[in-house]
Amino acid sequence: MSSLNKLRLSVAIAMLSVSASSFASDEIRLIVKPHSDSLVNGVSSNKLSPMKVRSAYDIAISSGISADSSSDLNGGYERLIVSGGDKADVINRLIESGEYESVEEDIIITNGVMEPELLDDYSYGASVPDDLRPNDPYNVSQKEWLSYTLATKGSSGILTAFNRTVKNKRLRIAVLDSGFVDGPDIDYAQGYNFSMDGLSRSSEYLISSSCNIAHGYAVASIIGAHANNKIGTSGIVDADIIAAQVLNCNSGYMSDAIDGIYWAAGNKVGSAPVIQPVDIINMSISGAGPCSSYMQSAIDFANQKGVSVIVAAGNNSLDSSGYTPSNCKNTIVVAANNAAGNKASFSNYGSVVSVSALGSEVIAPIKNGNMATWQGTSFSAPIVAGIIGLVKQNYPLLTPSELKSLLTLSAMPFSTNPSSIEVSCLDGRCGSGVANAPSMQLMAEAYVSGSNNSIKHVLSDKDSCGQSMFLNHAGQMLKMCELYEVRIDENSTGESLYEVYQVPKGAELVGSNGELITESTESRFVVSGIDDSKYNYGFKVCDSGGECGSNILHPLSTADIGVTPACK
Repeated sequence: MSSLNKLRLSVAIAMLSVSASSFASDEIRLIVKPHSDSLVNGVSSNKLSPMKVRSAYDIAISSGISADSSSDLNGGYERLIVSGGDKADVINRLIESGEYESVEEDIIITNGVMEPELLDDYSYGASVPDDLRPNDPYNVSQKEWLSYTLATKGSSGILTAFNRTVKNKRLRIAVLDSGFVDGPDIDYAQGYNFSMDGLSRSSEYLISSSCNIAHGYAVASIIGAHANNKIGTSGIVDADIIAAQVLNCNSGYMSDAIDGIYWAAGNKVGSAPVIQPVDIINMSISGAGPCSSYMQSAIDFANQKGVSVIVAAGNNSLDSSGYTPSNCKNTIVVAANNAAGNKASFSNYGSVVSVSALGSEVIAPIKNGNMATWQGTSFSAPIVAGIIGLVKQNYPLLTPSELKSLLTLSAMPFSTNPSSIEVSCLDGRCGSGVANAPSMQLMAEAYVSGSNNSIKHVLSDKDSCGQSMFLNHAGQMLKMCELYEVRIDENSTGESLYEVYQVPKGAELVGSNGELITESTESRFVVSGIDDSKYNYGFKVCDSGGECGSNILHPLSTADIGVTPACK
């Protein structure tokens, strides 16, 4: 790194929190949802937009609250704006009206941007032969592209995965952020501005002249900058990038981000044009507070549409469970590590984190197109979004739950020598490991092909004639049509106990979401009652003492479950 010359940019930026003084100080913004008996016939023709008898504005006024306005949101929610008064008192009075099942604050969020450093020299980093890497000049310095080694435990092996990926589908990836620049190295397939305080929106989503930090531009470039065009950096995946501006420059309101989720997932949101659902959503945004029911509803809706939701853990060096949307379910939460595989000092951590990725000295463009090194979980998240994209474009039918399991299970170990607890990723503080692109590719390949861990009908390896003959001789007694074989190809000591769970489709593949259906000390064993139309299946590896470690399940492929003609 001796040839690296960094020049400090003269920009003062807050790290993760934003002062409420950035917004109207006397304004109270709430998200409310009526009880079902406040709806016309329960729901309207659009199940995501129930029709209410009275608006939140009317209810607030009748409760003696000085409301300014209310507007409809998805899922039967409304945004209510009140001027003046005590926030807790306003919330209590709305709850006491008996009209609502939820009244939640519309919290302030930020992209947590930290000061980037201008990069005027790209001649550092590992030497990679030109014929094995993209010809973009800064690619050689993109540390996340390096292979995972003892010396580079913070890298994700992007280059190897980039060179072996198969593009069976062109993906659509939405970046919910701010500061989008129409630069020479990236194109936006679509975009919309949701950030106008939720009161007025427009199709003008590019960065304003008053905003100096092109955060969304940097994030989008990590995912999808054009590769092999001899310009700037290399994006991880060749995909259509959808730009959803959900912040005013670097901060905004959670409800605007939630509207961005619904829009990216293909639902109608106000006057914004309805778009084809995306495959992946990246949200490098965070705010202090619980996961609201409205945010969780939006994420669940996206998951049901087959959309993986990637979120940054946050930059407070605190437990990420106190920040949203990282504390929401059905997300992939990404912490930041440094090049050595330790936790970046600023990164949030905790049990809600899924994996980690490089978050220090990540190279991406700034507003004027020059290159800079950025740091923050904001830049770890798009690395993971890109990795998932490399796998998803190869195997388009993989669900968000399956992709999350493959990502977490294929992650590589953190450094075991942190200098202090503040930078330690041990004991699950930063998820299951450092996200690794080629490892996830190989695991996905084996999973889809059913070559490693799978469930197959016990007769699936016999031809139809053999199935009929076997059933005629033994079927009545053994009920062969109801039996399936679980095949587990895992390294074990011979004393492992395998617990098999069934989890409803659409739910995250973790043990707590499912039901234990059987257990065995053998790597091949027979079960009954398998229904892959309703459930996904996974297993835990437990030791002889019954300790099973992580709640995350190893997925069991049902791709070759083998519908048996003789049993129909």
